Amino acid sequence: MTVGEMITALRREEALLAAAIATLGRLEAEQREAGAGRSRRGRKSIGEQERQEISRRMRQYWQDRRKARIA
Repeated sequence: MTVGEMITALRREEALLAAAIATLGRLEAEQREAGAGRSRRGRKSIGEQERQEISRRMRQYWQDRRKARIA
């Protein structure tokens, strides 16, 4: 294979890669618009009932801690 043939083959491959990159860029843009691929950050939100249950458990926890400290 001559240098010229290698350059021609590489240019063809470069064109294929450019097309693939463009396609992936369009797919990424579509996903961003649809909201897909977004990662949730921060804490999970909880409902009022779950919040009350946690509150009840924590009150019990601290009550038990105070009792253990006194005993």
